[in-house]
Amino acid sequence: MRDLFQECPGKFGIELKSRYLQLVIRDELPGNSLIAADPDKIRMVFQNLLGNAVKYAAGERIDVVFE
Repeated sequence: MRDLFQECPGKFGIELKSRYLQLVIRDELPGNSLIAADPDKIRMVFQNLLGNAVKYAAGERIDVVFE
C-alpha cells in the first residue's frame, strides 16, 4: 500500500507548486501494509484522493497520515 501511494504525489507536483501547497506524508505504520485488491484500482483511488485534496485545499498544507 505504501509503495503504491508513494507513486502518486509526483503527478501533482506542478499543481502543488502553482497553488503554493505543501504535501506532508507522515507514515506511522510498521512495515508495508497489504491490501488484497487490484493495484491499478488502488492507485486510481489514491490519485483521486490526492487530486481532490489539491483541488479543494483550504490551507497551505495537505497532510496525509498512515496510522
